[in-house]
Amino acid sequence: KKYGYRIILIYEDGTEISTQRSGYTTQKEANNARNITITELYNGTFVICNKVNVKTYFTYWLEKVKRVEIITTIINLILI
Repeated sequence: KKYGYRIILIYEDGTEISTQRSGYTTQKEANNARNITITELYNGTFVICNKVNVKTYFTYWLEKVKRVEIITTIINLILI
């Protein structure tokens, strides 16, 4: 018998992504892994898809994260 856990990530835009981690030999092992995932989510270090290549990740990061930060900074500078 194998054990696992499931998480549902809900993004700000309402998008939901469900993922399951399994293959643990005991319930305690699955619970420990779940607790590590909760900590990673809290710290902002959780990676939902570990099969993304660097180019895809950085393209996303530049377009969705840094662009928003840069635009916000520019707007704040203009408003000062």
